[in-house]
Amino acid sequence: MRRFTVTVFAASLSVSLSATAVADIITPTEVQVTTQFGLGVIVAESMINGSGLSGEGAVRDQLHSNVDADGWFSGCEDGAIAGGLAPDCAENIFASGPVNEQVAEFIFEDTFEVVEALVWNYNEFNAGVGPIPGRGVKTFEMLVSPSLTDAFTSLGNFDLAAANPGDEAGLFTEAAQALSTADLDGTRDVRRVRFQLLEGHAGPADYVGLSEVRFYGTPSTTFVRGDCNADGDVDMADGITLLDIAFLGTATSPCRAACDFDGSGAFDVTTAVRLFTFLYSGGPPPAAPFPECGSMTDGDRALGCETLPQACN
Repeated sequence: MRRFTVTVFAASLSVSLSATAVADIITPTEVQVTTQFGLGVIVAESMINGSGLSGEGAVRDQLHSNVDADGWFSGCEDGAIAGGLAPDCAENIFASGPVNEQVAEFIFEDTFEVVEALVWNYNEFNAGVGPIPGRGVKTFEMLVSPSLTDAFTSLGNFDLAAANPGDEAGLFTEAAQALSTADLDGTRDVRRVRFQLLEGHAGPADYVGLSEVRFYGTPSTTFVRGDCNADGDVDMADGITLLDIAFLGTATSPCRAACDFDGSGAFDVTTAVRLFTFLYSGGPPPAAPFPECGSMTDGDRALGCETLPQACN
């Protein structure tokens, strides 16, 4: 979460911006898998909807329940990602495909610099069987992609300890395991994180799954609208840069999206007039994000922002 102090000086006609970046919790907006046990209960969505978390204190400190419906594990219900089904699923709905063919992919609403993954391993206590820690993941490869279509880059393999389901159903027993990505390449712009499962605690041919997954990081495509020259101020110089781009073509901006003062996508006299009206005559401020750094829309990304404004670095 970024916080900004905004000071308006009437004499200098300037809005000065400053910022401090702090990593915050990232909840994926979507998750896709190769397979799931399903039956309307044990589904991929359970990994990101918080249904099994205790709800007490910070997310990273919460425990997860040992109820099977609060997590996901593989099965004979086909998922959105191809592969992973057991050959005999058509005859046996309780079959389980190979562990190393199971994939879970987490999708964010925007791109983030991810510094940590929080994973609650699968920790079911089955009333008819007892504790089943073997359904938890032992080793997986973490991969990241900057968009919904770009290829993945591997961040390496990660190990998870076996789950702690306890000795009674209905308990909150499993703590998050924190996996750092801070020292690895490829985490600056992340839109998708893929877990390619490699090994489960019960072996290569059993069910395998996870209870809950979250991430920590900061938005990577953030900017302040109006700061056309990316110097940390919204002032006359930004208006001049905008006019030069629109009418003379002799100036460039390190963040063209920030020059789009009103969010219209146009660099024209109307956009420039609105900027100067804001500075000189108390007109409406720039369109969001302003005065705090915020995420880009698809239109902003199309305009481009090669260098983040100083306030958003």
